[in-house]
Amino acid sequence: MAPSFAPVVTTSEVFASYQEDYDRLQNSIRDKVAAALTKGSPSEERSTAMREAAEDHQKAERALQQMELEVKSMGAMGASINPRLRAYRTDLASSRRRIREAETALQRDGLALDAPREDKVSSDTFTRMRVGTRKLEDAKRSALEAEEIGLDVMNDLHSQREGIMKTKAHLNDVEETLSLSKRILTLLTYRTQSNQAMVWCIAVLLTIAVLAVAYLKMQKLAASLR
Repeated sequence: MAPSFAPVVTTSEVFASYQEDYDRLQNSIRDKVAAALTKGSPSEERSTAMREAAEDHQKAERALQQMELEVKSMGAMGASINPRLRAYRTDLASSRRRIREAETALQRDGLALDAPREDKVSSDTFTRMRVGTRKLEDAKRSALEAEEIGLDVMNDLHSQREGIMKTKAHLNDVEETLSLSKRILTLLTYRTQSNQAMVWCIAVLLTIAVLAVAYLKMQKLAASLR
């Protein structure tokens, strides 16, 4: 039986409930192992007691695991309970050894032990492992598909970036061409204006020359009439 420890901290109701279950199951294991080893009892009762002792051991294991989880959730306050849990773990291992010794004794007596519970647990464990493996494979497949989609998106973005860069380069070329055309048009406008100014100057000079010639001729004509 587990040694008693003076309570250092106040445990939760959940912990106390699991502790009560653990103590009850340990007592049940001792009683059922003793019943299984009673040679005067019917074989069926001894086999049943042995099977129930193994089932109670599994339940006690789960109760202890729940107590350990509850102590971890208590943080620093649960540190003083850890020695009690270690003692429980030692007692549980002792119970397991007694169960194995009792099973060996029953086998020597020629009693067949039913193990549907252990087979069911093994089957359930295998089923859970298979389901977990399938889920992992599905998750891996989804991750690969997501990776492929991501790569396709990256390739599309890269192609779009190249297209944008080419368009930008083409726009730069167009802008340079427009700038050159603007400079040429400005030069042509300046030359046209210069030519127009020159034509007006020539026209003015010719007009002055014609007027001068006409004036001189009129002077000569007036002199000859005198």
